[in-house]
Amino acid sequence: MSKLDQKLKEWHKQNLLDEDSLNRILEYERHRTKAEKQSFLGDIVPFLIALLVAFAILALVGSNWNDFSQTMRLVIIFVTLLVFHTVAFISYQKGKELFGHCLNFINVIGYACAFVLIVQMYQFSSDSPVFLITWTLLAFLYYYVLKHNMFYYLFLGIGFFSLSYSAGIETAHVYLLQFPLLLCSIYFLRLMQNRWNTSFNYTFLGYIIIMFFQTFSDRQYMMPIILVVFILWYLNERGIIDYILLPVFTIFIWLFTFFTSLFGGSYDAVHELQKEFSHGFLKPIAVPLFNTIILLILLLAIYTVYKKWKDHEPFNNYLWIFLFIFLLPILGVQDKLANMIVGVLILFAYSCIRLFKGVSGQEKGSIIIGFITFASLVIGIYTGFAVSFISKSIVFIILAVVLYFVYTQSKKARGDEHAK
Repeated sequence: MSKLDQKLKEWHKQNLLDEDSLNRILEYERHRTKAEKQSFLGDIVPFLIALLVAFAILALVGSNWNDFSQTMRLVIIFVTLLVFHTVAFISYQKGKELFGHCLNFINVIGYACAFVLIVQMYQFSSDSPVFLITWTLLAFLYYYVLKHNMFYYLFLGIGFFSLSYSAGIETAHVYLLQFPLLLCSIYFLRLMQNRWNTSFNYTFLGYIIIMFFQTFSDRQYMMPIILVVFILWYLNERGIIDYILLPVFTIFIWLFTFFTSLFGGSYDAVHELQKEFSHGFLKPIAVPLFNTIILLILLLAIYTVYKKWKDHEPFNNYLWIFLFIFLLPILGVQDKLANMIVGVLILFAYSCIRLFKGVSGQEKGSIIIGFITFASLVIGIYTGFAVSFISKSIVFIILAVVLYFVYTQSKKARGDEHAK
């Protein structure tokens, strides 16, 4: 049951909506959701076909490429681009915008292919990052003119590739590339109303920040990832941004927390993060500065959660709980067993929260996440802890009792009078 359905049924129960109005709203929402899905498929399928056509042309030309002279190759490259642009222009004139968009989608990719082929033909010493900057801005220009979402996604894809490539070959152009990408992303954030598009753009902005710090700090990236994820979570919880891709980040942080906790590697992970931070002018103060940043993040997360709990506001995401994996090592507890216990408690708390929310709110997704987390935790304790089986049995009994309590309380919160 969606949140809208829950709200509508609650309003109907409180006599704020009559039966006819409720049914009309539900019917309208079903039709609207179906239309949005059909519109999305109607948008994306033609562009997938366009991609197939582009690769078919490349394969056809490539099969006989070596048989052509250099002059003939140039003719093929420029005539192909000219033909596609001409047909696209004619399509727009005749009102066939989707067909024109598909052709221009091929054209944006065609520019990159033409560049690569010409460089290979004449064996130029090309500066790849400069080309990638040009190609990225070209994709943005096509979106700016045509205003179609597929060119927005194409821009993001080319931007991701360009940033990764420029940072990977350790070139200073990665800084030059970030400025136009940052400006383009700000433009998109001002323009985009769709939640998915906005979320993709926040992800892209986060990636720009991570690439900046990764290049600046000699390929160190864990610390900026932590900061970016926390900032996105915080802005989402405060209602400043409506970010729907946070579960994607949660998966990676969950896995990281799971392995570091079950193998007692929390202190090692934090120590490596501190080493990543120890570069350049930050080296003398790296460790205390890192510890201060993590502790400030933890305090801000605790305060945010407390305020929402006090004001009876729902949590948008429980990503904050994973930040506690860094707490004990920072405070100086280096014992492996202590780190393992803290990690287990964090994961167990997370599984209880998800199960409570899932059962009380009848949210299937939350129940599944809580169940998977709990099942993985049990398997991890059984295989990862080097303690006696009696100790493991005691731990399992304690976890079972707590879990039963959480389950019964969640059923009561849902309003089940027969919960036992």
